[in-house]
Amino acid sequence: KSNFFANVSHELRTPLTLILSPIDKLLKEENLSTNGLKLLNMIQKNGQNMYQLVNEIMDLTKLEAKKLVLQEEPVAIYPFLERLVNTFNSYAEKKQIKLSLLYKAHTHLQLNLDKNKFEKILNNLLSNALKFTPEKGGITVLFEDVGHVLQLEVIDNGAGIHPDDLPYVFDRYYQTKQTNTTTQGGTGIGLALVHELVKLFDGFVKVESVLDQGTTFIINFPKKQVLQQLGDQDIAAI
Repeated sequence: KSNFFANVSHELRTPLTLILSPIDKLLKEENLSTNGLKLLNMIQKNGQNMYQLVNEIMDLTKLEAKKLVLQEEPVAIYPFLERLVNTFNSYAEKKQIKLSLLYKAHTHLQLNLDKNKFEKILNNLLSNALKFTPEKGGITVLFEDVGHVLQLEVIDNGAGIHPDDLPYVFDRYYQTKQTNTTTQGGTGIGLALVHELVKLFDGFVKVESVLDQGTTFIINFPKKQVLQQLGDQDIAAI
């Protein structure tokens, strides 16, 4: 199944790229109508979502083949996390969901981190939380320095996960057997990718959930601190 999805994903990337490139050019046109701009933005967003899903399937295949490695660099974690969370603000506001970052570490903390893979972890968890949190609900991203280990939590008060599904949420391509549409999942790719990427960080991930009350995803990973001067841009952001 993994090989089949990887092959299909590879074939999908080329036409997707050929769709997204002309859209990017069209969006730079000055004579677009308001409605045309809105429609193009919608097409672009959904095309990018599809492209991300294709890449996630390919990442899972690389992880399975032990070909995906960390590309670490010094990262000022506070402005980095704030930027990642802020990218979901407009979507959260649209659903009237209160999205907040609770940061419990030194604001000048720098880590050796693979930014791209860490971003994929948080993006998947936040996308999942927003999908299952009702209007006027709440989502909190908690980042905490607990000594030699760092802890990241994504907490929501959404639909929750059925107890029968809870042991399998990180299984690749798992589909819930529940008939209640509010608890139905998607492709079974996102959380499987989170699980594999966290292992790549030498960390672990677990989930706690109560049906109809909410879900918390908890990630622990080693603290690879970097002791060096922060850049001017990071200092300004902090």
